[in-house]
Amino acid sequence: MIIAVDMDDVLVNLTDRFRQFHNDTNSTTVRKDQSGTYEFEVLYGTTPEEMTRRVRVFFDSGYCIDIQPIEGAQEEVARLAEKNTLYVVTARPTFARYPTQRCLDLLFPDSFSEVYLTNQWRGQGEARTKSSVCKEIGAEVIVEDSLKHAQDCAEQGIHVKLVDRPWNQVAELHPNISRVYSWRKIGEVLSGR
Repeated sequence: MIIAVDMDDVLVNLTDRFRQFHNDTNSTTVRKDQSGTYEFEVLYGTTPEEMTRRVRVFFDSGYCIDIQPIEGAQEEVARLAEKNTLYVVTARPTFARYPTQRCLDLLFPDSFSEVYLTNQWRGQGEARTKSSVCKEIGAEVIVEDSLKHAQDCAEQGIHVKLVDRPWNQVAELHPNISRVYSWRKIGEVLSGR
């Protein structure tokens, strides 16, 4: 099976690490329990343009490489990679290619066939949808935490395993979307264990 996997807050804990970076470098005091949105300019009280600049500084720093994996992700990704073809499909900006690849090489060595940065999050220039990348690579399923990207993929006939996060809570999900609560469960569902 061909499986697409989002990176941030699916494979690695971006929101916590960015919060640490932002608090350290901008003298803010945002707590973990306040990090319930991906609208970082709202959360950190700045403009979209300034937040894009700060995100670029984050990706240029060591903070984005020294990041913790989501619990269980390393083990389950390694297990899934034995019998499936895995791709990272992330909304990260194209300017973050090197730190993204470096992070994946350190935490998930030899697990992913390729990494696609769709340039949808804080990117400049042309962006692609995750659904178009999934169609291109033939992915049957994507593991995702963004409701927007999950909905887009589901509407294009791609099955979505939506990792439960504060920012993706809704009353009803598209029939092609199923909510998952841990990497252990993701591994069970995708490997048929």
